[in-house]
Amino acid sequence: MPSDDTPTIRRVPVIAIAAAVCIAIGCDGDRARVRKSPADTLKTAAAHMKLTFPENTRVLGYDSSIGERSLLPTPDHYIQLKVEFDRADLDAFLKGSPFANETLDTEQRKVSGTSDATWWNPDAPVRFRSGSVELPSVEFLNILIDLDRKDKVVVYLMWHET
Repeated sequence: MPSDDTPTIRRVPVIAIAAAVCIAIGCDGDRARVRKSPADTLKTAAAHMKLTFPENTRVLGYDSSIGERSLLPTPDHYIQLKVEFDRADLDAFLKGSPFANETLDTEQRKVSGTSDATWWNPDAPVRFRSGSVELPSVEFLNILIDLDRKDKVVVYLMWHET
């Protein structure tokens, strides 16, 4: 007859296997965070968003429906990207972007705060600039620039189809 601890002993391998799978594919609340390098992340985003990022750009968060699991259920492709770079690079970034000839709004946010990702928080900045542009092929790019810090800017970008 099996002892009282037999079911517990049998559960240990199952728990270990589940933990290994979570470590391998990621089981956190931001389950679609990119598992590729920051350079590859920026390259993918830059190609779709028609942007050139400053050299010192740091990826703070990324979600995409392009070839990956995504956090947002949608038939259209999208990319959510949150980056940080030196504030001194902001003007050059904007001049080389689809927003070069756009007046960015300081009162209305053009980037939605809706997401399951804990890093996606465009509703947090007190001081910001925001805008939206239509790209070729019925694609759209939205931006929100967090201006709360003096030395760095945090930029939220949302590229999507239709």
